Amino acid sequence: MNSIPCTEGSCLFEYVNYAAMPDRQIAVSTGQYRIFLATKSNSFSTTRIYMQAPMQGDKFLLTDVDISAGKVKHLFSCASCDYFNLTPIAGTVKGIKVANTNSSAEKWLLDARIVVAAEKSKVPVDTIHIKQYFNLAAK
Repeated sequence: MNSIPCTEGSCLFEYVNYAAMPDRQIAVSTGQYRIFLATKSNSFSTTRIYMQAPMQGDKFLLTDVDISAGKVKHLFSCASCDYFNLTPIAGTVKGIKVANTNSSAEKWLLDARIVVAAEKSKVPVDTIHIKQYFNLAAK
């Protein structure tokens, strides 16, 4: 597996079981999905990508239809930036559960390509690539 490294800051890749997507707030709430969260932080900003997957099964695939239906969210926060909100409009997110061994907890491998556009636009401005292992979030 060639994971995409975390550059320019620190990253966290985790998931929460039986959760629901956040709206504009940062915390996930209790729900019926598995929510994957990729967070990248540096000295001035934080980017969060939320991906909503079904609780059932040991693999999943999100497509353009799922992404445009809001199952992937992009949240960017920066106190001193001049920026516009980006909205996922297309792409794929593939996930597969990695068999847990006696020495390690369950984890998931996600391979995502998420196309984002300015809010209320359908013109792509960037593509986010994530290929990483996600661990169960600590309570």
